[in-house]
Amino acid sequence: MIKLLTENKTLLITRAKFGFTILFVYVTLFELVLPVNKILPRPTLLWESLLSVWKDYNLIFELSVTTLVVYSSIIIGYLLVWLTRIPMFKLLSYFGDGFSNMRIFRYFPAFFYAVIFAFWFPESITAEFFFALVAVTFYMIVSIKENLETITDSHLVVANNLKISGKKLFGEIFWKNLQPAVFNSILKIHYFVWILILVFEYVGDYAGLGHVYNQALVYNDFAGLFSLAIYIALLIWFGDSVIKFTKSKIIYWEN
Repeated sequence: MIKLLTENKTLLITRAKFGFTILFVYVTLFELVLPVNKILPRPTLLWESLLSVWKDYNLIFELSVTTLVVYSSIIIGYLLVWLTRIPMFKLLSYFGDGFSNMRIFRYFPAFFYAVIFAFWFPESITAEFFFALVAVTFYMIVSIKENLETITDSHLVVANNLKISGKKLFGEIFWKNLQPAVFNSILKIHYFVWILILVFEYVGDYAGLGHVYNQALVYNDFAGLFSLAIYIALLIWFGDSVIKFTKSKIIYWEN
């Protein structure tokens, strides 16, 4: 325990030193040496932009729209998978090969799907949410299909000895074994959904942070682009932390 705390403290100190070094180099180089450039904004301009973007782009509303779409789609997608887990496991067990053929759609660029949905449903927040929900649910189901093989014969033998079958077999044995894979897929898709929604909002000119990026480019707001990136990075980091915390509480047997 003491060794683990020491290692964590050392890691934290190392990261802090690295962060301060990067900050020092950034301030020195782009505030004093290269104040006018197209690589990174001046630190003073970036600081001003971090404060001004809230008013200039109505950021509270735009941020709320994107955040609501991303996290509501993840939560509802998980609930849909959980509610339909029994028939879904049966279908994947019996017709898994047919579903595997649908994985070809994973190779289509995300930009294509964003453009198609924007074309089908112009200026609709409902379509934006549905777009994210379809992506999240599909990715979770693909992850479940890929991890069905991890349910070993020993699990099935134990279930058979305990006379567990039917709904209880699929609803409890299968689900408990696949829950870690589902949460791992959520962690992977979390960042991917952010990209999808930002592209969707940017292409379709919907309300949201993607729309703000569009406006920042129109106004040639160089510092604003970086300010938005910082806020989005903080949101994604916070979302990742919440997902990992939730996983540790629900999948307690992995701790």
